[in-house]
Amino acid sequence: MRKLVQKFIGVVAVALSLSSCANEEKNTNVIYTSFYQLADLSKMVVDESIEIECLSTFGSEPHDFTPTAKQVGKLIDGKGLLVNGLSFENWTSYLPKELKEKTFEVTKGVKTIEIESQVDPHVWLDPRNVKVELDNVFQWFSLIDPGNAYVFETNYKESNAKLDSLIKEVDELKPTTKGHYLVTSHAAFGYLASSLGMEQIYINGLSNEEEPTAKDVERIIEAINEYHVSTVFYEEMVNDDIARKIASRTNAKCETLNPFETISEEDYVAGDDYFSIMRDNLKKIKEAVAND
Repeated sequence: MRKLVQKFIGVVAVALSLSSCANEEKNTNVIYTSFYQLADLSKMVVDESIEIECLSTFGSEPHDFTPTAKQVGKLIDGKGLLVNGLSFENWTSYLPKELKEKTFEVTKGVKTIEIESQVDPHVWLDPRNVKVELDNVFQWFSLIDPGNAYVFETNYKESNAKLDSLIKEVDELKPTTKGHYLVTSHAAFGYLASSLGMEQIYINGLSNEEEPTAKDVERIIEAINEYHVSTVFYEEMVNDDIARKIASRTNAKCETLNPFETISEEDYVAGDDYFSIMRDNLKKIKEAVAND
């Protein structure tokens, strides 16, 4: 851990140097986001007057992301940085003071849950939490760019109504899913499971690097058999070997769930966003529960 900290501090030092000598490349009207969900959230509020740039690339794993020196230099010159907080971005505490002052955590006021004594940062998988995030982001954008506050308010109200519709769909599905179990490859779906009255059984912990022991795998297999779970969900961007082995030993099928931490370039071009991806997740869970 100390080596990682020292490495990142070195990255910051290089970034400060790059920023001070590359004035011609500065773009002070860019809002940066640490990962894709926050870029999508921002676009629920802003218009083309503010450029939104996501630091992590298409299809990349944000849990493993650390900005490069060049990226930190751009962050220093930019208008602001949106982060999730809740220890999702473990690199933000080492940012220079001038960047910390224009960094905003979107999860303020969100009621969190814990998994194995750690706060689960994946709050956006419950649309009720996204309503809180949306309000936070709207207030923040209105503060840093008051001249466009009316435009932001119009977009905010429209997006808020869309979230209300999505929440209604979750509530309508809940009587069907309540009491069932959601088996996932990654412990990212606790908020979604809770909103549906389900209990999450996860293979990997809050980070995809937390691989299960042989004992953990046997426990999951026993639970799937005991509760007659029909489906083991995994993520497209993550190795699915363990999920498929567990499914094969329990006669369950494998299906994908999208935690919306990232997005593929193909899905981005196709116009997928938080609403379409969450509705696809709900559809898949409904189908799985029908076969339990």
